[in-house]
Amino acid sequence: AQVIARIGNWVWHIPTNRLEWSDQMYTIFGIDRDSFTGDLAEVITQAIHPDDRQAVNQANTRVVEQMKPTPMEYRIVWKDGTIRTVWAEAGELVQDKAGNPLTLSGIVQDITERKKTEQRLRLQSSALESAANAIVITDKNGIIEWVNPAYEALTGYPAPEVVGQTPRILKSGVQEDAFYKNLWETVLAGKVWSAELVNRRKDGSLYVEEETITPLIQANGQVTHFIGIKQDITGRKKSEKLLQESEERLRLTLKAAKQGIYDLNMQTGEAVVNDIYARMLGYEPDTFVETQQLWLERLHPEDRPEVEKNYQDYVCGRIPEYRIEFRQKKADGEWVWILSMGSIVETDREGRPIRMLGTHTDITESKTSALRIAHLFEESQRRLRHIGALHEIDTAISSNYHLETTLNLILTQVLTQLQVDAAAILLWDEQQKEFCYAGSLGFESKSIKNARVRYGSSLAGKAAERGQVIQIRNAAYNNDASFASLLQEERVIDYYGIPLKAKNRLTGVLELFLRSPAEVDEEWMRFYETLAGQAALAIENAQLIEGLTSANTDLTRAYDATIEGWSMAMDLRDKETEGHTQRVTQMTLDLARMMKFSEQDLVHIRRGALLHDIGKMGIPDAILLKPGLLTDEERAIIQLHPKYAYEMLQSVEYLRPALEIPYLHHEKWDGTGYPLGLKGEAIPLTARLFAVVDVYDALTSERPYRQAWSAQASLDYIIKQSGKHFDPEIVQLFVEYWQSTQNRP
Repeated sequence: AQVIARIGNWVWHIPTNRLEWSDQMYTIFGIDRDSFTGDLAEVITQAIHPDDRQAVNQANTRVVEQMKPTPMEYRIVWKDGTIRTVWAEAGELVQDKAGNPLTLSGIVQDITERKKTEQRLRLQSSALESAANAIVITDKNGIIEWVNPAYEALTGYPAPEVVGQTPRILKSGVQEDAFYKNLWETVLAGKVWSAELVNRRKDGSLYVEEETITPLIQANGQVTHFIGIKQDITGRKKSEKLLQESEERLRLTLKAAKQGIYDLNMQTGEAVVNDIYARMLGYEPDTFVETQQLWLERLHPEDRPEVEKNYQDYVCGRIPEYRIEFRQKKADGEWVWILSMGSIVETDREGRPIRMLGTHTDITESKTSALRIAHLFEESQRRLRHIGALHEIDTAISSNYHLETTLNLILTQVLTQLQVDAAAILLWDEQQKEFCYAGSLGFESKSIKNARVRYGSSLAGKAAERGQVIQIRNAAYNNDASFASLLQEERVIDYYGIPLKAKNRLTGVLELFLRSPAEVDEEWMRFYETLAGQAALAIENAQLIEGLTSANTDLTRAYDATIEGWSMAMDLRDKETEGHTQRVTQMTLDLARMMKFSEQDLVHIRRGALLHDIGKMGIPDAILLKPGLLTDEERAIIQLHPKYAYEMLQSVEYLRPALEIPYLHHEKWDGTGYPLGLKGEAIPLTARLFAVVDVYDALTSERPYRQAWSAQASLDYIIKQSGKHFDPEIVQLFVEYWQSTQNRP
């Protein structure tokens, strides 16, 4: 809206100290002229905001004393409490012929609305600058005039590089020309355009964005600018793809089942079901949607109270299992009897149920047969147990790298779910070309632990050779005498063996032992094969982790051996300091343990101590091994060894955490050390700690140019240098350590 500024005029007659005001002055200061009878100057003075009065008075003083106009802004307070802002400025000063001041005029302008408008513009500008989404403004020809920081972050282009360009700098080539033609036709028609597209950043990488372009249209209908708002949705698109893949895997899994299966989200009431579930109720799977509410609405009115009570009792823990029979209305209006079973498989941190898996079985034809119902119940229970067992094994494989623990869990599930008397897992030793014992359950003797089977021999070896499940009746009468003895001792009648393979690589054999004949059906055999697959996966996972761990351990040992070799080489180079490195390393570790450094920190401290003088490899022997005192030039050269150490070691990634000691152990607490002249706590703690140990050992060691100091004299020197050369707190700690070592036998 158009804002009309109010401007009031005033004139000061200086000789008579009389003021005149225009009518607008009353309006600006919120005064009713018709009823006003007081002193306007006093009222105006009182109307000035208390926080601004001092500044206004100072400005008025300058005007009076110096006759110097002083424009300024200040706030006024109307009688109703409203705060407004005014701008005041003295104008022309009129003088007589003698130069004496006669009149001074000025204006006062109400700028409240202008200030509000400026504030709104600042807020709008700040909002655009700080917006999370990328924003770009172009003219009607598509030339970029402005972008916000989010645009720079999204595209990698700084604002100066894109202003004056067109959005085509982001073109990836993924979209065809027709796509951009539709874009321009839409926005030039004054319509908002929105779509997803693939663009290219400055670094060449592609990303998916969601963009909306809005035309700015004048009152005459002409488009003047376009505003584009962009959002990077690359991560969202990947998540959507993963979700679709996950849903497809779940659909295929449910399709393989023989019963109606549901996966209920107990918080939202949404459910994922298989095709059998939908067809059981007479619906086409493609159009069938299941929710807890729809399920309740299809319940027979006579069954609903009992079903709801049973469900709530199970959810609240008042009954141990969810199992209920009820009638559901089919799509054609007929009723079908359902046996529903379910189990809570996921809870939140507070123990509230989140997810429930279960089965629906059509028991209409066999409702009157108790035997049939019992059989279906057991079948559902078994399948639920199978699902739970596989879930537990999956969790163990993904979170537990200990092979023995995981195999023991698998064997437990084998005995429980397959109802066998004993089970064993043999691992394939590729080097020895034989199977070795890895774990077992259910055996009365310990003979199975001695099992070693060649490929193709005995029962396990034959199962591996054939590459499939083998079943042996009267297994005790096989051609392996030692194994036959074990089977007779364990009273085994039937034997099953299946090779364990991961990615077509043989990893072992899973063996089952039965002391009495068992009823084995197709489902039992499929689950046996599934458990074997889980065992193979667990073995492969554990062997991979074990191999990586072993390789890392060997590499670490090789690193440490190399470091020790370097330190020994340094000591051998300078016979006068032989043994120095080992001594200072041990003392440094002792002090570090007193300071409660972690074991990981101790590893880096040890390496740093061993390598503390590695930089001296760059110092000529003539200087390093000189028997007398060094000249200033020689001392400057030898003081380069910390710099040499840094240059030698900083490129070795695993030694970087140990660099503080080799590089900075000659820094001093008072800042007079080298190579950087660090002071106080700017020196790393490990370097401060080692500095005390290094000086103490040097003082107590024989040198060509002096005798070794006594332990007490060396300690006194350390104490004297507290706060100068050394950190006072570390000196105190060293004194405690030194005293404890003097009491040792």
